[in-house]
Amino acid sequence: MCRPGREQTADGNDGVALGSATRPRAWRQWAQASGHKPPRRAGPVYEHFYLSLQAAAAGLGVAIGSALMARDALQDHRLEAPLGFARDGSAYFLLSPRPFSNDPRAAAFLAWLRQEAERSLGEAVGVTTPGTV
Repeated sequence: MCRPGREQTADGNDGVALGSATRPRAWRQWAQASGHKPPRRAGPVYEHFYLSLQAAAAGLGVAIGSALMARDALQDHRLEAPLGFARDGSAYFLLSPRPFSNDPRAAAFLAWLRQEAERSLGEAVGVTTPGTV
C-alpha cells in the first residue's frame, strides 16, 4: 500500500519497501502470492506492520499490511492498494479456554465475529483498485 498518487512506486520499479519486524518475510510472501515483484530498494524496518502503514501514508515508501488493519486508511484515502491484495495464508484467531460449541452465547459471538470480519474485509477490498483479495 502507498500514499495515493504514488502508484508508480507500488509496482516494484522504484519504490522503497517498508518492512515490519513482526513479519520479516512479508515482501517475499506477497511476491509469491501476488505474482508481482517487490520494490528493489529496502527501506526502514518498523517494529510492527501498522507503523509501516503509517510511514507509507506519510509518503515514505510502500508497505504491506492486512486489508482489515488498513481499512480506515483506505476508506479515508490516506492509503491505496493499486495492486490489490493477495491472500498469504495468514489469519486471525480467537482463543478460548473452553470450546465454543459448548456455549450457545460464545458460538453466537464467534458467528457474529466471523460475519463482521468478512464484512470489514469486503469494505476494505472494495475501496482499493479492483484486484486480488
